[in-house]
Amino acid sequence: MFSSLRRKYVAQANLQHGVVHQSHDARRGVLGNCASSQQTQSTSVEVVSRVIRIAAGVLVDPEGRVLLVRKRGTSVWMQPGGKIEPGEHPAATLVRELDEEVGLSLEIAELEYWGRFHSDAANEAGHVVDAEVYFANVTRPVAVAAEIEELRWVRLEDDLTALGMPLAPLSAVHLFPLLAARRKSQ
Repeated sequence: MFSSLRRKYVAQANLQHGVVHQSHDARRGVLGNCASSQQTQSTSVEVVSRVIRIAAGVLVDPEGRVLLVRKRGTSVWMQPGGKIEPGEHPAATLVRELDEEVGLSLEIAELEYWGRFHSDAANEAGHVVDAEVYFANVTRPVAVAAEIEELRWVRLEDDLTALGMPLAPLSAVHLFPLLAARRKSQ
């Protein structure tokens, strides 16, 4: 089930974002001598991305639904969270961002660290997110605040594309499949 869900979310993310996956290792051009003693040069392609350091939360309610948010002026849905300030611990960033974005007050002790993930940024072309991700069960109410335009609780089984909810690559490629695997193992 995990691999089929992962393929589903990866395919959805690729369709929604027009993603063509490229290796981050640039192919190097080579100068060399041909049999005719002429020099040729192959084309060098370099993939340059700006990195955005963020903290994100996979928040699940008592019904097993996952919280997604959409920022004002965008169409892509994602986990709540935000940019890590210089010198700030990622868990502290998430606590701050959850309070600012959805009015949710959590303590760092309520967060379970899931890991560090890299993915194409949802709303910044040519950027990659370097995300520290945390999980939390949430029983308190949430509300739209700050730059958040809309929020929704969704089920992993929901067809978000059919619902008009394009999912951010970080969520589609990494977080939803991990949550599915976690549920399967419980």
